[in-house]
Amino acid sequence: MSYNKIILQFLIFGISYAQAQLNLVPNPSFEKLKSTPKNVGELFKASPWVSPTDGTADVFSKKTNTEDIGAPKNAMGEQIARTGVNYAGAIFFSKKTNNTREYVQAELLSPLESGKTYCVEFFVSLSDLSKYGIDRIGVYISQDKVGAKNWDPLPLVPQISNIPGRILSEHAQWELICGEYKAQGGEKYFTIGNFYPNDETKIKKLKKPSKIKGSQNDYGYYYIDDVSLKDIDDVGITCGCEKKMKIIANNSQMQFVYSKVNGETEEEVDTQEIIESKSIFFDEGKVDITEQSKLDLNLIIRLLQDNPTINIEILGHADEQELKKDAKIAMNRANTVLSNLVLGGIKKERLKTSNAKPINIPNANNESIRSQNRKVDFSVVLE
Repeated sequence: MSYNKIILQFLIFGISYAQAQLNLVPNPSFEKLKSTPKNVGELFKASPWVSPTDGTADVFSKKTNTEDIGAPKNAMGEQIARTGVNYAGAIFFSKKTNNTREYVQAELLSPLESGKTYCVEFFVSLSDLSKYGIDRIGVYISQDKVGAKNWDPLPLVPQISNIPGRILSEHAQWELICGEYKAQGGEKYFTIGNFYPNDETKIKKLKKPSKIKGSQNDYGYYYIDDVSLKDIDDVGITCGCEKKMKIIANNSQMQFVYSKVNGETEEEVDTQEIIESKSIFFDEGKVDITEQSKLDLNLIIRLLQDNPTINIEILGHADEQELKKDAKIAMNRANTVLSNLVLGGIKKERLKTSNAKPINIPNANNESIRSQNRKVDFSVVLE
């Protein structure tokens, strides 16, 4: 990975519906920690994520004092989190110790409904010190927990998989794995990994990126971030995976690249889509910007600075329990974001605030679900 660049990758998602859809994957970017990770193999601290086999996956965090599991720099290389400051990591291939595998697993916020179609997406990035890139990475969705008391590939066929033969070899970028899943009904568990043995996994031997210190290992070790599973039947749209995959396969990913040296934009991208894809999340009952959300807010400031003709509407949200205690909390969140944008040099006349229409959330008593509505969204105002 280049040390003189910050790389923030954005692919075209259906932004108009994505914000309104509920992500059934809990803790999707591994930001919520039970306690600060101190050692490798502590994925479980990003609850409810666990390692379902003897292979113990990792969580990397900016908050830890342990260099091996830090972020962005760690024992496996360097990568900036796609969202927030944390991400997970796991061995999906091993050349030296044949068929060694690690997996990451979580219980969904609610069971899937029979006959409904869901959009499944997650991002991976090959660690800098991995010698091998692979194609076989996917998701197995199940009614019951899956796992084993060994390091072997789980003998399961993932319903959502990377395109066979497409080697996921990007060290600097986050690559998308995407698919549509029609539920049987009652599925509650979501497991990511490589479910195939070495002789059924296509590999590519890679050179270590320049300026990266340390020796390469014989693994295909991948970072994981931004995991989602959303119902798309209710809004009558498709996941659009084929288009996204073709963009990546043709090596023309939509990405937003800034140089630390001169801040030069190296590839053009739809600024409106980036702005409208971001949300600023808040703690329960709070209107203060969290450390995690400051990264996204700083990106919005940079985009508005670089595009002085763009005006935005700032939409404040709150969950039902918060609104019962403070009817103005959603608007206060929007005003907090507005104030921070002004402090960042954005003219106030380019900004306006409003209350977003309440989103009908199933299982409203579930804390993880309610937390997804404590946020501020952005909408570009078209003149």
